Amino acid sequence: DVSATGALFLDHGGVITSNTYSSGHAGTIKVSADRMAIDHGGAISSSTASSGDAGTVEVSADNITIGSQGTGSPTGIFSVATLKMPVG
Repeated sequence: DVSATGALFLDHGGVITSNTYSSGHAGTIKVSADRMAIDHGGAISSSTASSGDAGTVEVSADNITIGSQGTGSPTGIFSVATLKMPVG
């Protein structure tokens, strides 16, 4: 759990993340703040690249701003599951 009194800014690649690359599950992410801004490649994410589940992402704020002004990186709030299948 991440709690911020006042404002929380994630930008220029700043991330809060929980990932798994095996059969285990990625953890739940809970973030709360009065105000939140995510920009320029900032992210809150939970992901898996195997058979495990991506975790739940819970975000609570009175005001949330998400932008991606000119960045090539994903910006925002995500829960992603990607399973790589064997080739052959």
